Amino acid sequence: MCGLIWRGVRQLQQKHQLLQNIINSTSDAIFVKDLQGRYVVVNKMAAQLLGVHPTMGILGKVVEQFLSPEETQRIRSLEQTILQTGQSEEVEELLTINGEARWFSTTKSLCLDERSRPVGIVGIARDITQRKQAEAERRRSEQLCIELKLLENILETILAGYWDWDILGKRMYYSPTWKRMLGYDDHELPDIPETWQQLIFAEDLPRVMDCFDQHIQSRGQIPLSNEVRYQHKNGSTIWVICSGRVIEWDENGNPLRIMGCHIDITQCKQVEEALRENERRFKAVFNQQFQFMAILKPDGTVIEVNNTCLRVTGVSAEQVLGVRFWETPWFNQIPSMQERLQQGIAEVASGSGPVRGEVEYSMADGTTQFATYAITGLKDDRDQVVEIIVEGEGVDFTQRKQAEEQLRQTNEQLAQVNAELARATQLKDEFLANMSHELRTPLTSILGMSDMLKQEIYGSLNEKQHQYLEVISQSGKHLLMLINDILDLAKIESGKMELQILPTSIEALCNSSLNFIKQVAYQKAIKLETRIRTNIGQIDVDELRMQQALINLLSNAIKFTPEKGQVVLEVSREFSTDRLHQHTQQLIRFSVIDTGIGIAPEHLPKLFQSFVQIDSSLNRKYGGTGLGLALVKQIAELHQGTVSVVSTVGQGSRFTITLPSQNCSDFTQIQAMQLERTLPLEQPLQLQDSTVTGLLPVQPLILLAEDNPANIDTFSAYLTSCGFRLIVATNGQEAINLAQQQPDLILMDIQMPGMDGLEAIRQIRADRTLTNVPIIAVTALAMAGDRDKCLAAGATEYLAKPVSLKQLKTMIQQLLLEGGTKYPEIDIWQVV
Repeated sequence: MCGLIWRGVRQLQQKHQLLQNIINSTSDAIFVKDLQGRYVVVNKMAAQLLGVHPTMGILGKVVEQFLSPEETQRIRSLEQTILQTGQSEEVEELLTINGEARWFSTTKSLCLDERSRPVGIVGIARDITQRKQAEAERRRSEQLCIELKLLENILETILAGYWDWDILGKRMYYSPTWKRMLGYDDHELPDIPETWQQLIFAEDLPRVMDCFDQHIQSRGQIPLSNEVRYQHKNGSTIWVICSGRVIEWDENGNPLRIMGCHIDITQCKQVEEALRENERRFKAVFNQQFQFMAILKPDGTVIEVNNTCLRVTGVSAEQVLGVRFWETPWFNQIPSMQERLQQGIAEVASGSGPVRGEVEYSMADGTTQFATYAITGLKDDRDQVVEIIVEGEGVDFTQRKQAEEQLRQTNEQLAQVNAELARATQLKDEFLANMSHELRTPLTSILGMSDMLKQEIYGSLNEKQHQYLEVISQSGKHLLMLINDILDLAKIESGKMELQILPTSIEALCNSSLNFIKQVAYQKAIKLETRIRTNIGQIDVDELRMQQALINLLSNAIKFTPEKGQVVLEVSREFSTDRLHQHTQQLIRFSVIDTGIGIAPEHLPKLFQSFVQIDSSLNRKYGGTGLGLALVKQIAELHQGTVSVVSTVGQGSRFTITLPSQNCSDFTQIQAMQLERTLPLEQPLQLQDSTVTGLLPVQPLILLAEDNPANIDTFSAYLTSCGFRLIVATNGQEAINLAQQQPDLILMDIQMPGMDGLEAIRQIRADRTLTNVPIIAVTALAMAGDRDKCLAAGATEYLAKPVSLKQLKTMIQQLLLEGGTKYPEIDIWQVV
């Protein structure tokens, strides 16, 4: 038994020795630590790296006994992480062994027993100090190359040519940049000392040589540097900074080699000269200023004062320069002024300001005067005040006080006038609104009843009756047109007219305008003609207002053109060039040309004035208020355009609206072929409303809220004849009560006694059962904003009185269809 044990021990010793020989033969340091960090296995390389020999001097010891506390803490932290995570770690670390810093690449991992339980840390370390040093050397070499390249780029950028002078060998090297600086290629200048001596200005050469001698005698202590001039190849002067240094001496102190560079400062010299010139101009302007002026440092010290200030006050420059402004002879006898000025200067110096006020100052003869002053600061690019400007102007307080009082009185008068104007404007608006309502209300009945009679709803009419009804209808429409013109002009003059600018087809705009006046032209046998380019395209305008302006011009042309005459609507495009700003603008010109009676030259200036007729006799013959052309002018100007006229008495007139073309089709300035079309003078086609068929014969119920008896009769007769059932309310409260009968649609007047229509709409909309009932606001309120008020209250649609019964019927049908309500199968609207 003892023999077996002995042989086992021998085998274990042999295996241990074999293992020890293996790990000792490697060039890497190998070690094993237990869980307490004690070395339990180390090879010879590990002992050598730690500076311990033999290996037995390490076993059982910890790392703290060999390394500094900082290094020990770093190693302990890493090993603790390995014990916690079980993950291997590879690090490069710098350790100090026996006072020498060395780099190691170390790999550490968890050491496990036969049951896979951690028993310590195993590590392999390799000395990589030489590799690290090589890497550092390589990086230094790379950085040196980068810096050299950077230096070359800098020299090239600033046009700094360098030179190298071998004095003993009488050889000299000039860099290509040095030669290019003077306008030469590399091969054009020989590399000899005589080259620079021939190119330098003769008067500058002695100064350079003297500086060179001083540099030699001082053994380089006195710099070799000069600003000198060289002759450029093209004959111009090049200013350079010539700097150099002896880099080699012999044993006797004689120079052997000098290196230096030339930096081109020509532009700097030019800037300096420009600054000197600006300074001369500034001083000239500064001294000729009418106001008193002084320039101060931020602490208030006077550094400049203009001649005006010195001359008027009788104080010399010596008395104020270098003195704090408030301590100068102007204020040293007036303590209250000193405190105010010191405080103002300090405020401006802190970045605030400017500071303004009135100041009392002393003259050289001891008298005092008054001046207004302003203190402002001049700031640099960091927003710091670097200088302070004080400006002053002497004043006569008596005249100023009188002027202030007069200004105060004037302001009070202006305020009173403005209040009166505002009141007058309000009264005018109220008057126009009331007059519009009062006129539109009876017109509603007149136009509505005449339309129904013309349609022969209540029986046939003879030809004479038709003629009378047509006169009534046309007169009512003419009156409505005048009311609209007055309201539109009032809106424009009060600034309440808002344009709806949209891209509009020019051709469609002209055609729709002509359709309005074709009937009148037909009655007078006047030939209508259009001249519009085929590619005229679109223009950004308010289509409705432009149509209004064109209809006014066309109506006037037909009015003042005799029977069988001619009226032409011509549209052209032109280009206007602003030579000052080198800008070409496209213009669209709408011209209405007639063969009418023409206008005398003396009447042209008052042609576009409101309510002005140029000739009372013409007024009696042709009628009119004089608003049409004034409205055309206002509409054109709202579109940033103009209106003009050319006329010859007895031959006709040309009225032209010119608008800037912000949106027009692309085309060139070559004149395009004009498309001339003559409108036929046949009888206008009869218009017939389409009939809605195939619907159930159910009569929708309409609630009419209206307080005017004539309008009630008109609407009631027309709507019942159309097959609608009707209930009538004469005020807002009745409308609310009758709305409980669940009408299919409500026609709501706005101005009614008691509760008005707006409040009635709001209360009806508050009833959930009536939320979706269409409500049409039918009102004589047609001023700016009235439509918006009605819609905001809850109205579905808005119609201004007098109402076209056809338009009213169409709107009712559309709203009932949208709401899913069936209405009678009828076809009663036959209108010529």
